Amino acid sequence: MVSKLDDLISGMSNCRRCMKSCVMKYLGGAPSHVLENPFIELDVYRKYLPEKVKHLFIAEPPSFRWRSSFYDESVDDFMRHLLLKEYLVDFKLKNINDFLEKGMFLTNVVKCRLYMPEIDERSRRNIVRCMSYLCRDFLYKELEIVADRGLEGIIVFGNLALKSLKAKYKNLPRSSLKIGIYTIDVSGRKIKTLVLPHPASHHFKTYYIEMYVILRAFLKKGRLPESIVD
Repeated sequence: MVSKLDDLISGMSNCRRCMKSCVMKYLGGAPSHVLENPFIELDVYRKYLPEKVKHLFIAEPPSFRWRSSFYDESVDDFMRHLLLKEYLVDFKLKNINDFLEKGMFLTNVVKCRLYMPEIDERSRRNIVRCMSYLCRDFLYKELEIVADRGLEGIIVFGNLALKSLKAKYKNLPRSSLKIGIYTIDVSGRKIKTLVLPHPASHHFKTYYIEMYVILRAFLKKGRLPESIVD
């Protein structure tokens, strides 16, 4: 019998939907570039998915302009630096292994990337929105897998990640500016879900300290800090 994890990996390995439905649609014709999937190339699910997952971080798509990945420590990565060196500093995480040992796992709402530094912003946005729609089934399967591993909380960064979740979990807000903790049902488990703006957004940068305090309280106590609640 094929496990949920093997089914996810097989489906992602064989998926070619985004090249025709998204990339060719918005760039016109077949580009010389190819879609890359860091999750498959780095064997992320077999090498880095903890046996017990306490917190799942859901981030937006991998960059089209840099070949970086959260799980590839040979290359600088924005989200890895932000979490390990800044927002999770209280957990004293030196590397990815420390992150995993705390029962944490990060995924992207879009699994593949089109490494194309010269792409214009409008085309990039159109493509990632399209890809996020086609990747939703993979995200939902991931949620079931980590829920079976004891998941307690989800942290959602940004509107694109939020929109993919909201397509299935209707009680979530429409905007990531509606910062708060919501509850969704994953495989019969009630999972607390913290919604935050994207770390690269103006709002997140403006309220940097507040975002740090909110995230820390959620990870340590499963709630918002008292100053926010009040």
